[in-house]
Order: sequence, then structure tokens, then C-alpha cells
Amino acid sequence: LASLPSGQMYILYWPFWGQLNGTLWSSGSWGSRERVAPSGTYVQQTAFCFTTGNSTVYAIWQERTTQKLQFATRTSSWSTPQLIATADTATNARWTASYDQLQSKWYVIYYNSTTNQIYQYSGTPGSWSGKTLLYTTQGATSSMHVGSYYTTGQINTSTYSLGIFWSQTNNTSLHNQLMFANETIATGGGGGGGSVAAGTLITLADGTQVPVQNLKVGMQLLSYDMATHQYVITTLTRFETVMTYNQMVISTSTGEPLIVDQNPAQKLYVKLPDGTVTLMSVTDLKVGYDLFNAISQTWVPITNIHYENGGNHLMYDVYPTSPGNYIANGYLDPFKM
Repeated sequence: LASLPSGQMYILYWPFWGQLNGTLWSSGSWGSRERVAPSGTYVQQTAFCFTTGNSTVYAIWQERTTQKLQFATRTSSWSTPQLIATADTATNARWTASYDQLQSKWYVIYYNSTTNQIYQYSGTPGSWSGKTLLYTTQGATSSMHVGSYYTTGQINTSTYSLGIFWSQTNNTSLHNQLMFANETIATGGGGGGGSVAAGTLITLADGTQVPVQNLKVGMQLLSYDMATHQYVITTLTRFETVMTYNQMVISTSTGEPLIVDQNPAQKLYVKLPDGTVTLMSVTDLKVGYDLFNAISQTWVPITNIHYENGGNHLMYDVYPTSPGNYIANGYLDPFKM
């Protein structure tokens, strides 16, 4: 159901799986039935209807036979559908859709219970992203569900947040769990926790490493106190997903590159050519400066910095206890100040 100006509304309706139809309410009565999806195609269980404050209606659905996620618009009549992506869960469709008011984009969030993954597609008509992994779940079955807020909520003028919730099974107790997470969407840099890209390896207290997207609140992380020059065990108190629209890839002479968002609030420990050690914004880094590798406790020179502007980049904000540092791909990464 989508609310339109001048007291109008538009409703989508369909059988459990069948033809996707729509009808406009205007001037106190319902209009004639309109075919939303092409003739001979059927919706697979779920469809979503949106409006953005004008008289245009937007629909997102999954076709039953092809598993295509389709997007169409209506002003006076429905457009030809365009492909967002093809689902990989066959007829076990577990997905949700939301609209982001900050970037004027749609988000399609999909739950693959076979791989224990929640991923998303995002974009606008004619410009859709590829599949992006959001969260790794546990104990998922075909009966699990996923949901999200209908629209994002405003945090400030440059940051909005999308609430996402899903069910899973605790592998220890075997009880069902209802999980919740926020995806933060920002116009420039990410949130406030030191945003690092999906796939970045975070060092745990026992010295093992896990991809940042697999972290969970309560985990113990290995940190390093630059004041005492000692390792410290910290606890992850908060963990957020952030969608940014730029990133930078910082490469050094050894180890994996560090991928972060271009946010001046994010700082790294740097040794300058004259030997001065300081906290420096990532946007001020230069080739030839040294970063601190907390695993080897050595300074390694930056060999290349690559800036990427535009596109969708999934990042993660990590909030540990004091001293607030964590180790990402070997580098000591403080949370944003």
C-alpha cells in the first residue's frame, strides 16, 4: 500500500504466488485492475510498493519461475520491469525491501539460509549494485525470516540508518533468536567507529583473525596501547554496518592493504619522515609515511594510496573498550574521534 498526494493511494495485490496486480484509490473509489508484472509471469510470495512523496508508484517483486528480482514504476501506467538481480535461493524467497530517503535509493535485502548469509542489492532505476554481503548468520533454516524498516530514519543531515532484523538458531542452545542490526548510510564518510571494508581481518584476543563482517558484540579483540607499548584485551561493545560512497585503499610494503572510507575523522598512527609519531587523518596520508603494524610491532612505509569516488562501499564501524584501538589487517586502527 502506497500513500499518494490528494488523498489517493495505490495497492498491490496477488495470490500466494500468481499475477501481480494493482489498483488506484482516487476520489472515493477504486479504479480498475492494472497488471503490474508482464502477462504470463507470477510473483513469488512477496512484493513491495513504494512512493517517494509524488504521484509515482514503485514496485519490487521476485518472479516465481525465473527468480528475477524486478523493479517497475507507475505514473499513469506501469513501465516495463527492469532487472535488479537474479536470486540464488530458488523458490525459498526470504527477502525485504526498503527506501533510503538520504540517497534516494532502494535497498533489497536477501536471506540465504543455505549459506547463512544476508546480502543486499541497492540502487536506482537503471543503476543497481552487485550483491554485497551484509551479515553472516548461524543455524539458519528454510523457515527463517528477514525484515527491515520501510524507509531509513534520519540521524543527522548527512547520515541515515536502516534497521534490519532476522531470525536464526543459536548453535549452542538450539533456541531461535531474533537479531537486529543497523546499516548506516552516509553522504560522505561512514559512522563514528573507524570504518573498514568488508573482508578486513580483525585480530581477536587469542591471536586468530576473522573477517570484520563476522564480528559480534561481546567478542574480545586484541589491541595495542601506544602509551604503554603493551598488548591489551578489549571487548567489542558496538558494531555497525555502514554504506559509504567513496573509499581509499592504503597499500604498504608488507601485508594486506587497509581499505577505509575517506573520512577526515578516521585517523591512523603514523610516523613521519622526521621520526615524529602522530595520529593523522587518513585523508592527510602520503606515500612514504609509515603505518604501525601492531602484529610485528614495526613501522611499514605506505607505497600507494588509491582513491575511489562514487559507487557503493560496504564498511563496518568497530567500537571496542579502552584504549579503543583494534587491529585491522595488522594495522592499529583507532575508532573515530
